Amino acid sequence: MKTLVWILIIVILGIGGVIIFRSKQDSNANQDQTTANNPEFTTVEQFNANQQLIIELAEIELTAQSGYEGSTGTATRRFSGSTFEHTIKAQLNDPPSGKFYEGWLVDGSNILSTGPLTKLDDLWELNFSSQANYPSYTQVVVTEETEANGLDGVPETHVLEGSFE
Repeated sequence: MKTLVWILIIVILGIGGVIIFRSKQDSNANQDQTTANNPEFTTVEQFNANQQLIIELAEIELTAQSGYEGSTGTATRRFSGSTFEHTIKAQLNDPPSGKFYEGWLVDGSNILSTGPLTKLDDLWELNFSSQANYPSYTQVVVTEETEANGLDGVPETHVLEGSFE
């Protein structure tokens, strides 16, 4: 008789567990349906996933610095997912022999070389991408550099400047 009582208790607990499990599944299904029907409803996981999908896109005009009047350009920056992209397109005269143009992003005293500009048709262009985002690097500078020094991380003569702020 004791064995029968224990078996009956185990069966009742098992049935109760199944009922609770199914109830939770139905609740989750209803929550998923609510999320699908109401785009403003967001769970923490969806918010974190969406954080990586934020797209920031900005474009600015670059202005000529002293001695480079007539030079113009634009710069863009974009952050999408896990990729930061920065471009420069500029109307510049060819640099003097032994010189080249280099792009920079600046955050106060922090500077980041984005590399040399290359000439395509009549435009000098730069395409920079990184897995890091640089939202605080709001200043864009194009410099004329000495080829003998290479990409030494030291900006020389400022040719064009602009700001994303």
